[in-house]
Amino acid sequence: TSTRNGSFSQLMSTLDSGQVVPFGIAHMRGTITKLNSNGSKQYPYKRVGDRHERQYGPSGHWVLVVGYEGTKEAPTHFILKDPDLGGEVRSTKAELESMGVSNGQFYQVFQQ
Repeated sequence: TSTRNGSFSQLMSTLDSGQVVPFGIAHMRGTITKLNSNGSKQYPYKRVGDRHERQYGPSGHWVLVVGYEGTKEAPTHFILKDPDLGGEVRSTKAELESMGVSNGQFYQVFQQ
């Protein structure tokens, strides 16, 4: 199901079912944990361990939330696949919440 009023509970339930979650963001903020084998074409100077921050235009940007750290009740970090970066980013729960296009009511696709 696609929604503009997504919640952390929908996000967590979908991740726990083994599905990734397409997630709309207004900006990116987190630490790079993986890059494609040839590095990032868009950001060739970026390396694993670097902070990655990017503001997107009014239409936003889509990433895939592929996992989380911590417990379902108290996640600490989320793992995001970012096609703009060409890699993976680890963001805190607060960072993910601030990135959401609607900040607290997310644009996301989740499983019912």
